[in-house]
Formats: sequence, C-alpha cells, structure tokens
Amino acid sequence: MELERSPLALPFPDMPAIEGVELRVAQARYKDWDRADLTFIALAEG
Repeated sequence: MELERSPLALPFPDMPAIEGVELRVAQARYKDWDRADLTFIALAEG
C-alpha cells in the first residue's frame, strides 16, 4: 500500500545504528492485508 506523502510532513531524520541491536520485520499474514505485521528485535548479550 503506497500512500502519498503530505506536503506538510516533516522529513524523517536518519537514525544511527545501535551496536548490538538488530531489527527485522516480516509479513506473518495474520489478516488479509499486505503489510509487515510482525516485528523481531534481537539484542546482543552484554
């Protein structure tokens, strides 16, 4: 689903990577919609 960006929307800043954190998203398909509805976060030990 592609939405048109509002001309009033502020730009989203680039975020620096956080060492030891991995973010993943996937489509679990719990419902009929076609979007990422599952988030997985892995944290390194320490």
